[in-house]
Amino acid sequence: MIFRNLRKDEMDLLKDFLYEAIFVPEGTAQPDRSIVDRPELALYYESFGTGPADYCLAAEEDGRVVGAVWTRIMDDYGHVDKETPSLAIALYKEYRRKGYGTQLLRKILGLMKEKGYRRVSLSVQKDNPAYRLYRNTGFRIIEERGEEYIMVCDLQDGYSIKEERLNAGEYIGFLKRTDLGSQYPAERFEERIPRLLEKASISLAARDAEGKLIGVLLGLTDYAYWLYITDLGVDRSCVHQGIGSALMKKAHELAGGEKDIAVYLIANDKAVPFYEKLGMKKADDVMVYDHVDWTSFTVK
Repeated sequence: MIFRNLRKDEMDLLKDFLYEAIFVPEGTAQPDRSIVDRPELALYYESFGTGPADYCLAAEEDGRVVGAVWTRIMDDYGHVDKETPSLAIALYKEYRRKGYGTQLLRKILGLMKEKGYRRVSLSVQKDNPAYRLYRNTGFRIIEERGEEYIMVCDLQDGYSIKEERLNAGEYIGFLKRTDLGSQYPAERFEERIPRLLEKASISLAARDAEGKLIGVLLGLTDYAYWLYITDLGVDRSCVHQGIGSALMKKAHELAGGEKDIAVYLIANDKAVPFYEKLGMKKADDVMVYDHVDWTSFTVK
């Protein structure tokens, strides 16, 4: 069995797997395949690949796709909030109960964690045997809706990342706990920081379980070709937890994705190894119009 990304020319298969994912209780007639054309189900596959959380992994055997798991932020049966992707999974009947579903789930959950998502949700009918699969792969019940459970799987270890506009006071306090506090000029610092926080195209905040700000990424982008990271920092007490990498991946995704968006930034010497691990390299073709006088200082 091979597990891989579902290709663009295979997206029509999502309708097949959505049909396969429909739970039919014993003694109930199988619905017609046209059921997946209903608006409440079509949102699982229409224009798939255009949303920020549209990811799909396929299970392939002997050149045939026999299963798929996919995520999408949508107002579906398993919807929790606008930042939590919903998940759907299905295998053709002859490939069930062989462990392939577990493998697909674990791979997509690992991918979503890598992309910086805090959790993933789904809806499952109480009598559906798939409930045990979800429970065994880390999902927990957060709500009962009639005959269904709403379940979530927490992905991040003690922190969450979301788009958020920060206030200057909190951000300046954060700067004191990071190496970012020495990158700004002293001239009109308290006047310019609020403008930076307001105007950045992308503003991401990482917070711990208590809500403390432990990571920040600010960026400028045209959402078509490039993303310039102006600020990326992590609280010194929280380094080596993957927070910086998760912030970068989330920003790249929001700007338009790795296939289309080039990323630029200015890195201090200490940060160069981190960016090199992300696949970035030093450039020798960047021009700068450095005509302003800046007085160095450190936020304390």
